[in-house]
Amino acid sequence: MIQQPNIPIKSRIAPTPSGFLHLGNAVNFLLIYLLVDLNKGNLLLRIDDIDMDRVREDYVSDIFDQLKWLGITWNFGPQHIKEFPDYSQHKRLQRYSCALETLWQAGQLFVCNCSRKQLQHSDAHSCPHHITNYNKTDGLRLKSPYPIQSWYDYYLEEVINLHKSDQLFEPIIWRKHVALPSYQLACVVDDIEDDINLIIRGYDLLRATECQFFLAEKLEYSEYKYIKFLHHHLITDEYGNKLSKSAGSTSLKQYRLNNSISDFYRYFSRWAKLPNAAEINDLSELKHVFQLHYSDFRFT
Repeated sequence: MIQQPNIPIKSRIAPTPSGFLHLGNAVNFLLIYLLVDLNKGNLLLRIDDIDMDRVREDYVSDIFDQLKWLGITWNFGPQHIKEFPDYSQHKRLQRYSCALETLWQAGQLFVCNCSRKQLQHSDAHSCPHHITNYNKTDGLRLKSPYPIQSWYDYYLEEVINLHKSDQLFEPIIWRKHVALPSYQLACVVDDIEDDINLIIRGYDLLRATECQFFLAEKLEYSEYKYIKFLHHHLITDEYGNKLSKSAGSTSLKQYRLNNSISDFYRYFSRWAKLPNAAEINDLSELKHVFQLHYSDFRFT
């Protein structure tokens, strides 16, 4: 485990305003908030709006509404919807472009305007891996397989070292036509830009983390190796499927019609396997029980 001493914890909540927040989002955000509070750290709200075609004002408004309902506060980022434009990812396009050029010069990317499905069913040589230049309206993918990355996961309590077959299949780094970075690239650049040193995400993003470790290495972001990662188990529906906006999972707005905030705190407590979950009524009680039960997650 690589440690960076005497650096205050700083984490982020990073919702995408492409739909209304659902229960899975709420559990993840509350866990982040509680772990940052446990470590007396700082929390950033970063709204991932790089895909502007999917952003709607009511989705952005919902983020602030639900965070307020959950009792979550943060130190950095927009405090209300009127400040949101000042923190848009589109103000970082130059940084993303510079990172893209670094990866291109390092020979890690290739031009490919195929869809993922087309690429999986085509001859790999049909995409121009060896051209000497690219246009910003081209799609750019990361060459695979890239070297396996490993890290210690504090939630899973083990060193994660994924098999090559588990890697993302030549992930998109720059999206065609729109001339914008993919989630993978924007996330790495933003986390370094924002001095994030604690990332808490779902278990389904293990492969994304591996990809981002590799990107950070090629971008010479030496700070990245000091980030602490926690990949928690997921909230699932009655059929065992993970909750998602695209699948139309129950939104917090809908959940709140029949449930109080105390109901949600107890729901979270059962998920987090906290003792006496049925007796938790408010945020102060939840914090108290959480701090006792998760005392091993103090990093400072």
